[in-house]
Formats: sequence, structure tokens, C-alpha cells
Amino acid sequence: MDTFDSLTSAILASSA
Repeated sequence: MDTFDSLTSAILASSA
């Protein structure tokens, strides 16, 4: 799931 992975990446980046 590229879409989900992208969302997770964005969330992780936002968290960091």
C-alpha cells in the first residue's frame, strides 16, 4: 500500500 506508506511517512515526519 503505497498510499498508506506515504501517509505513515508524513505522520512520522510531522511527529519528528
